[in-house]
Amino acid sequence: MPPSKASDGEPRLSVLLPLPLGGAYTYRAPPGAALAQLGIPNRPEDIQFSALEFDPPTSSEYRHETRGGVPVYMMPSHEFPLINITLQGRMDSYPKRRGMTRVPELLAAGVRVGFGQDCVMDPWYALGTGDMLDVAHMGLHVAQMTSPEAMRQCYELVTTGPAEILGLSDYGLRPGALASLVVLDAADPIEAIRRRPERLAVISKGRVIARTRPAETTLDLG
Repeated sequence: MPPSKASDGEPRLSVLLPLPLGGAYTYRAPPGAALAQLGIPNRPEDIQFSALEFDPPTSSEYRHETRGGVPVYMMPSHEFPLINITLQGRMDSYPKRRGMTRVPELLAAGVRVGFGQDCVMDPWYALGTGDMLDVAHMGLHVAQMTSPEAMRQCYELVTTGPAEILGLSDYGLRPGALASLVVLDAADPIEAIRRRPERLAVISKGRVIARTRPAETTLDLG
């Protein structure tokens, strides 16, 4: 949008910003004097960048061995099934590319893998719930892990897998563990991913902090 005049006579720029869920927001930049007080350059050519500093990673920090003894080097990945499956390949024609790493191959090679979710509700992804069963459900589909064994692995990729990656030792259903867990209204891991059911209870360090009543359905045939 073209610049307008502020009450003090200085030019002021108005910008119309679209919102991810519809609508728009008009932002009017403060006049040059106010920008200077904030330490913000008035012109793009006045921006000064600090020197680029880069410490190369040490290879030993990222070296792992598979069960077969083959060394692999793994850097942290910030790719998540829910977000990247909607963001990547948008400029492609068909077929569209998707950014999904080789989860079954990594698991078969003995590499520890965990699913995660980055965005929950922001301009990049507005459909997140913070529900790891949703992440497992999407990861199962895009990684094509649909055998009974693979579906159970997907459940582990949002439970025990991340716990191992984080170096936790006091998790799980066993004597002496932390007793922080979620009780699902499901008979097994596959049903949990398929239905993403209600959480009957949330337990933190042995104390029930939330409860949900099981859903009740009434059928009327006539």
